[in-house]
Amino acid sequence: MSTDLNTFKQYEIIGNLSWYEPSLSIYHFKYTLSQYTPSAYAQILFTIPNKELEKFKKIELLSILDREVKLEFVPELYRLSGNKAYFPGPYKFIVLNYEVLDIPKHVQIVPGTDRDVNMGKLIILNCVDKVFYSMTIDKKYKSYRNMLSSDVAKKIIQENGGKVKQVDDTNYRYTWLQPQLTDYKMMRSLLPYSQTPDNKTLYTFFTLNEECYFTYVGAGKVEKMSLAIDDMLTFKQTNTAKDLKLLIEKFGLKDMKIAHHGFSNFNTYQPIDIELLAGESNKAEWKQHQSQGAMYLTNAIEDETLIKNYINNLRHRIHTFSRILSISSSAIPDLLPIDTIKLSHVVRGEDKALGGLYYIGSITYNYPGTSGTSAAYHITPKMKILLLSELDAFSNKGKEGDTIQ
Repeated sequence: MSTDLNTFKQYEIIGNLSWYEPSLSIYHFKYTLSQYTPSAYAQILFTIPNKELEKFKKIELLSILDREVKLEFVPELYRLSGNKAYFPGPYKFIVLNYEVLDIPKHVQIVPGTDRDVNMGKLIILNCVDKVFYSMTIDKKYKSYRNMLSSDVAKKIIQENGGKVKQVDDTNYRYTWLQPQLTDYKMMRSLLPYSQTPDNKTLYTFFTLNEECYFTYVGAGKVEKMSLAIDDMLTFKQTNTAKDLKLLIEKFGLKDMKIAHHGFSNFNTYQPIDIELLAGESNKAEWKQHQSQGAMYLTNAIEDETLIKNYINNLRHRIHTFSRILSISSSAIPDLLPIDTIKLSHVVRGEDKALGGLYYIGSITYNYPGTSGTSAAYHITPKMKILLLSELDAFSNKGKEGDTIQ
C-alpha cells in the first residue's frame, strides 16, 4: 500500500440500524463537533435496492429516540501517517430526519471497482447524539440548592442517560434555578458562570457517543503532530486567516463592568487578566493590543463571584477570535473541541507569524465509506478545522501585556 496515496489503512464502514436488517455498507460518514454546538452532528449515506425501501420506511413507526444508528470501521481505523490506531466505533447516533433520493441505473458508486452497481435508493440520515436530544424534550421547573455548576451538569447528564466522560470542578456553590427551561438550555445557562478554582475559563458542553463533556476549552490534549503551512505547496492547505478586531475592541475591553437596575448597589467588577494558552511568538518586544474605552453590561445575577466569572468568561471568549484559521488536512480522528493543536507555519524553511498553539473552535470529519488505494480516486479521510487564538501575530506568551520571562 502506498502511503503517499492513502494515509489510512483500507477499511469499510459498517452500519447497523435499529429498525432494519441486515447490516449496511456505508457510502459516506461525516460529523462535526464545535465549542458552540452541544452535540456531534452527523450525516450518513448508504444505498438500498428499490425493493428494500418499504422495510426501511419502518423508521416512521419509531420515536426519534428509538431511531438508533451504530457505525463501525472494519477491521480498524488506522492512520499510516503516525502509525496509530484510533477508536473504530461503534459511533452511536439517533436519526432526526432523512432523505431518499433515486439513483439512476448502472451508476458506478464504488471507488476502485470495474463493475456497475444497480442500486435503487440513496438514503441520507441526519443524526445527533441521543443524550443531547433527550435534554431538549421537556421544559422543567427545578432548583439545585448550594451546588457547584459542575455538579449540576453531572446530575443533568446522568438523568438523561449519559455517561460523564469529563466534567471539571468549578469554583463556586450557588442555588441554581431552572425556570421552565429544557435540560439543555439549563446546561448552556451554566457555562458563562463556570470557572475552575485556578481561574480557567471558557467552559463548553458537548456530547459524543452518549458521553458528555462539561469542561474548559484547553482541558484536553495537545496534538503533537504539526501542520505545516508553506506557500510553496501547490495544495492550498490554509483556506482563511482572519481576525475579529472590531468585535474585540468593542466587547473585549479590560474596562468591562456589570450593572443592572435590579442590583442593590452600584458596585462594578472588572475581569481578571487572561491566562493565555496560545502564546509562543518569538516577537517578545511586542505586547498584546490594548483596547481603549469602557463597556457596561447587564446581568440579572447579583453575586460577586458569579459576576466576576461572567465577565472573565465573556472577555476571554471574545479574545479567542484574535486569530482565526481554517485549515483542511488529512484526518486526525480523535480531536475534540477542548483540545489544542500545535501549528507550524514554515515558508521556505523560515518560521512565520501563524505558528503556535491554537484552540480547536470546530472540527468536521469526512470519511469515505470504503478507503481504497485506486490511483483513480485517492479518497482518504479528511478534516476541516477552525482554529482560534487569543493572540495576534505580534503577541507574546504570559499574561496579557507581559513580556516573555
